[in-house]
Amino acid sequence: MIFTYIILGLVVLATVVCWKIFAKAGYGGWLGILALIPGANLLAISLLAFTEWPVITELKQLRAQVNRDWMEGGTSGSGSRGFKL
Repeated sequence: MIFTYIILGLVVLATVVCWKIFAKAGYGGWLGILALIPGANLLAISLLAFTEWPVITELKQLRAQVNRDWMEGGTSGSGSRGFKL
């Protein structure tokens, strides 16, 4: 009986960890539930490994915007706070 609770706790812990990883990468956290499904968990890990994360795409867009504003001499975004790239 106790073994069942330990296994259930580990499954819940793994699901929560996967949920947080996907959420921090910019994907929906619900993709962490795929960790419970054999085969689908490999697809989920492959998604993380071989695609560009939404959070990285957003970071690139913001950096390009700041660089563009800085090159044009503008003061919008981070430039208004005195940061220089």
